[in-house]
Amino acid sequence: MQPMRLTAIKFIFLLSFSSAYANEISNSIVLFDMSLGYNILQALQNNGFFNSLHVHSIYAPTLKNNQAMDKSITITSSLTELNGKSIAHYSLFGIDGKNQQYRLWWQLEQNSSLTEGALLRIVNLAINSRNNTINETLLNDFLYENDINNFAVRYNFENSENAIDEYSALVKISPSSDHYFWRTTIELILLNSFGLINYFVNKDANIVDWEYQPNGEGFKRKILDGWCLDTNNFRTNSLYHIYAGIIYYQTARSNNYGPFASFIWCFAGSTFWEYIGEYREQVSTNDQIFTPIGGLIFGEGLRQLGLYAERNISLGIIRGVICFILDPMRFINRQLDRWFGGEFTFHLQFINPAQTIISNAIIEQLR
Repeated sequence: MQPMRLTAIKFIFLLSFSSAYANEISNSIVLFDMSLGYNILQALQNNGFFNSLHVHSIYAPTLKNNQAMDKSITITSSLTELNGKSIAHYSLFGIDGKNQQYRLWWQLEQNSSLTEGALLRIVNLAINSRNNTINETLLNDFLYENDINNFAVRYNFENSENAIDEYSALVKISPSSDHYFWRTTIELILLNSFGLINYFVNKDANIVDWEYQPNGEGFKRKILDGWCLDTNNFRTNSLYHIYAGIIYYQTARSNNYGPFASFIWCFAGSTFWEYIGEYREQVSTNDQIFTPIGGLIFGEGLRQLGLYAERNISLGIIRGVICFILDPMRFINRQLDRWFGGEFTFHLQFINPAQTIISNAIIEQLR
């Protein structure tokens, strides 16, 4: 399908929209559904989807004309019919760190399971470009992914200038948030299963803490006895449980959960281990403190180091090894996304500065 080009009227309309709510949403995301009866962005906003991006977002039910925004991102949706199918079109308008205005657009079938994943990838690209140019962010922080295919460049040959007019690429991606919920659950159970295997490999060292029989009566006693401070050695109580917390936490973070939600998942993984994994032991207060708090502090720190390595080390084996060591679950889950996800094509179009100046002048006359 040929790229959809904005007419002058649409361009002025969207620039006017991009100036709405200026004081409230500078450095924010503005959402607007353009088709009556199709409020996909409003539904995602109400479900808290944009909270995971850690950027303020606001849904705009009507258009206003106000002063120009600073570095906000505007996302619109619309619905059209194509070959008997309902197709959702999405456009993202942004300004990068060098004040270059651009448009990112993509399309999916209505109610596609890839809607959330596609939005997440594209919006993160726009957010990351605020401290850089959109070109550099696209080429250095996005296209190194192994899930990018069919990358293409289109040139504008008008006025004998071979300027780049558009980039496009095919992106493989995972489905919806439900997918990530169940994957997080399964992965935490698997991690605890590996821990249980190790637990029985070292049975002789662990048997001294066994207090309950592996039956219903034993589990009932375990519940009624509550938590206690155990006297296991420092290595077990601190280092091992902190590392377990790091893996729990990074599992949730790599499934698109924010820090707080990942902390809750980490606490849930620790609780599961204390009650199910160590089913013959009394629940340890030490472990329930060290595991989630250590996971939050060190897990997030190592994640950020991994992201820093990705942005500053050239693609290759060395970067892959470093990123795996720092954040193994992100490395694994990104590979799973490439194997089992769907795909969509996105386009990056550059907005001509001269057209922007003319449109802004028209908007000023309308005020």
